[in-house]
Amino acid sequence: WYQRRVHGKQWYQRRVHGDFSLDRHQKKSPFLMLLILLSLLSTACAQKPDPTENPTWFIPSKDKGRYENEKEFCEEELSSKADDELYQSRTSEILIPESLPPVVCIIFPFKPNDLVYGQGTKGDCANECCVFRPPSRNIPDPPPSPKWFETTSDCSDDSKAITKPILLQGKNGETRRICEWVKESSSYKMVEGKSVSCASGCCIFGVPQENQN
Repeated sequence: WYQRRVHGKQWYQRRVHGDFSLDRHQKKSPFLMLLILLSLLSTACAQKPDPTENPTWFIPSKDKGRYENEKEFCEEELSSKADDELYQSRTSEILIPESLPPVVCIIFPFKPNDLVYGQGTKGDCANECCVFRPPSRNIPDPPPSPKWFETTSDCSDDSKAITKPILLQGKNGETRRICEWVKESSSYKMVEGKSVSCASGCCIFGVPQENQN
């Protein structure tokens, strides 16, 4: 199951990238062209992606047309998205509401200027939230899901226990409690954590590192 710390989010800025070109009527001196080339090389070297940075993604607000260009579709959708509709997480932690198709537009750190259209599949769902399965054959199978249920009191009533990923509805940073089945003791153990990596109201249950034992 997911054990996730709360990390600060760093958002990609939406910006228009201008072409490095000269006016067609301006003379292109060798010295000026050299300066431009050096500028491009220094910019490229300074923009090496952080290998620890997670992709940024969002859920399109409409279906893509059958013959519509995927990149243009995602760029148009991005232009209408508010900052709180852009999410940053591992690809294994992309969550979508169960009522929506498994489609996202995603920006990977190693290609920060490219929007990729991803039509995947739905993994396991719980509480009307689903794990997004990317369209790749290299994605490993998820780990076995625990038996659990959410509680606001104790673990005495297990009538709503499920064996699914621990997905919750809510907002980032909410304190939540679950009861998780412990095979060794044949009983439920209460675990307190936070709702993290939330997207469109769907969240992962995160446990602080010191509380995982």
